[in-house]
Amino acid sequence: MARCKFCDRPIDWIYCPAEGRSVPVDEEPVFVDLSGGRVKFISDEGAVLWGRLAAQEKPSADVDVAFIPHSCLRAVYQN
Repeated sequence: MARCKFCDRPIDWIYCPAEGRSVPVDEEPVFVDLSGGRVKFISDEGAVLWGRLAAQEKPSADVDVAFIPHSCLRAVYQN
């Protein structure tokens, strides 16, 4: 497991062909509601998905599993 050199949180790297590079993502996957939304997520295959964070208890028909691109600013506000 890699760690962010700025905030020391655990991260993973996923190659994203659309960006032409590996993207740092938060370690834990989340459920994503694909029926609308403007938040960027990265699938485990590297595809960019746009949607919104779904309820994390159980998936439904329009929900997929993806990763949140890592941002140290997000990590600061979550603490």
